Amino acid sequence: MSIAYRIIIILVVGLLAFSACAPFEVEKIKPDRISVSVSIPPQAYFVARVAGDLVETNILVGAGDDPHSYEPTPRQMQSISNSQVYFAIGVEFEDAWLPRFASANPGMVIVDTSAGIQHISANDAHDTEGEGEDPHIWLSPKLVKLQAQTIADTLTALDPDNQSTYQAGLDSFLDDIGRMELEIYEQFTSLSFRKFITIHPSLGYFAMDYGLEMIPVEMEGQEPGAEELSKIITLAKTNGISVIFSQKAFSSKNAQVLADEISARVVVLDPLAYEWINNMQTIAREVATSMIRN
Repeated sequence: MSIAYRIIIILVVGLLAFSACAPFEVEKIKPDRISVSVSIPPQAYFVARVAGDLVETNILVGAGDDPHSYEPTPRQMQSISNSQVYFAIGVEFEDAWLPRFASANPGMVIVDTSAGIQHISANDAHDTEGEGEDPHIWLSPKLVKLQAQTIADTLTALDPDNQSTYQAGLDSFLDDIGRMELEIYEQFTSLSFRKFITIHPSLGYFAMDYGLEMIPVEMEGQEPGAEELSKIITLAKTNGISVIFSQKAFSSKNAQVLADEISARVVVLDPLAYEWINNMQTIAREVATSMIRN
């Protein structure tokens, strides 16, 4: 997300400080439920785990949509105009649309849930700054803990009367994430081979969390050249890689072509699934299974 667009985002720390020293309009936004907008389905799950039925959530990017180039519908823009808070996460379409959301609803608080998170390159697991950052921070259980805390802090600032409910929801969610992390770690502990091939580089943070090496076929949305593709094919054949990971909302053509070349099968993952814990368990199981060597 560019610096120019980050200027319009109200961070949670600033929100809390402002509400403590100025007459933040909490009284004017006390309906039965707080109206929240989010970019992708996993965020709606995070909000629901923290807030339960105290919020009503509008999700922009749906099943089969591409969060890199998504354009909101008129109905979604209407929902945004009625929202009290927008939780941004750093997916690409936000760069163009967050300023428009702010113009459509100047009273809406826009919170960057990726604030304070160290991003990695979109192509590998090396720390970078600036352009080419990997936005898929919701696929790291460790980073989701930080995002959940940001959500809880924001909702508490907007609705302090329900602070205990938000804290209880947060604690329960963090406990579940902790148990899930242990389960996932156990799946990878005994594996000596720890590489996997994926068409779209969406699992970089997941790979970092569990000491894995993601080998992406696409680089910043671009198909590989002949030389790079040849290297990937050689690596796959040499190491007996028999699974190519693809994902919903992206064409599986490249995945199938590569799979045919190395006699592998294509496994389609869904990084945008709403049931986040179940989905992370599925992703972990599929990746771990692909690494087992007989």
